[in-house]
Amino acid sequence: MSAEFGAIERLLKSGKHVAQYGKVWAAIHEQTGLGTVMGRQLHFNRSEIDGLRRYARQLGGIDPQFGSLKGGRLAMAGKVANEKLTNDSVFGDLLVLATAGDAEVVVNGHATRTPPGAVLSVKPQALDGASLKGQRLVLVENGAIMPAWNEILLPTPWQNSVILYRGHRENVAEVQRIVADHPAHKLALYYDFDPEGIDLALRWGKGVILIPEDWRQVGQVEITEHQGISQRSVFRQQQARLTRTRGIVAGTMWESVLKVMEQNELAIMQEHLTQRRWPLTQLPSIDTGS
Repeated sequence: MSAEFGAIERLLKSGKHVAQYGKVWAAIHEQTGLGTVMGRQLHFNRSEIDGLRRYARQLGGIDPQFGSLKGGRLAMAGKVANEKLTNDSVFGDLLVLATAGDAEVVVNGHATRTPPGAVLSVKPQALDGASLKGQRLVLVENGAIMPAWNEILLPTPWQNSVILYRGHRENVAEVQRIVADHPAHKLALYYDFDPEGIDLALRWGKGVILIPEDWRQVGQVEITEHQGISQRSVFRQQQARLTRTRGIVAGTMWESVLKVMEQNELAIMQEHLTQRRWPLTQLPSIDTGS
């Protein structure tokens, strides 16, 4: 139901009279009889657009031309009788972060730190952004390592840092805004040690990127001490990403990093680096033009 409301809402607010005829719009067409199928599109005349608006109002209890079912259940409870109509997950808009060393975050005016094994889940509007900009910030790719943030062997300059998960639901946009606004000299990016992870980190075009301290020997170390932690099949799936990234880092230190990665077919996930307490070092990012 919420998917159908959302599809109609987007169409009405776009001002268009044509929708792509996918699963959701097929269901709407079947239920209402509105629209004419033309190939892979569904075309509506003016009266049918009005009919879609009335149908969506019946579904959601609010006018899709001006209202929205976006927001959590509490926000939805203030709009309609059924708070479960929201498309958002219960915790999807919360920022997930932790504080290492002497770092702290200010939440609703209270300076806060996290003990080992704990993370904070914070509504974006409750976080003091100005205070955060004064802290070193480490952006982490994989949420699975967040509860073990104290096991990450951060380089000395970053041992007093706020550690922020990059998000995967409604929180992604807010995390992107925070990182984009954060001072470059106080930003570190910690991603998987594989072609995709390096590429994603470099796309920010700012800060430093955290990789294994012994990256030059990591292939030999992996073979002799940590047999099997490099997922070579994953590396081979990322050949296109490796080629792209290699093309934009020519003449920089990152060219050497990717060469080692390619020679040893390295794709080492953050979970392995953290669980084995692999020391990290920092390399400066570059402007990739992304």
